Amino acid sequence: RPGVSGLASNVAAELVATLVQHADGFGAEHSGGIAGGAGTAAANVTVAASPLGCVPHQIRGYLADFRLAPAETEPFPKCICCCQAVLGRYASEGMAFVERIIANSAELE
Repeated sequence: RPGVSGLASNVAAELVATLVQHADGFGAEHSGGIAGGAGTAAANVTVAASPLGCVPHQIRGYLADFRLAPAETEPFPKCICCCQAVLGRYASEGMAFVERIIANSAELE
C-alpha cells in the first residue's frame, strides 16, 4: 500500500526517541504493550517508562483496521542488531566494526 514506508519510519522514529529519553537508553526493558495483562506474572512487574511513554519491544501494524499494537517479544539469538555476538564485537571493536559492516553487510550473515 502506498505510504506504508512513511508510517513505518514514523513509528521507528518514535521508538528511537522513546529509547533515547529512557534512563536505561537502548537497554530499556519492555513496558506496556499486549503482553503482561492482568492476572499474569508480568503484570506485577514494575518497569520504568520513558518520559515519552511506554517502551514496547516492537509495534505491529494492522492496515485492515488501521491499528497499531505494541508487543513484547523474546530476544532472537541470531538478531543482526542485538544478539550477543554482534554486541560483543561492537564492544570490542567499536566504530571499526560498524564501518566494516556498512561496507560489507554480508559479514553479519
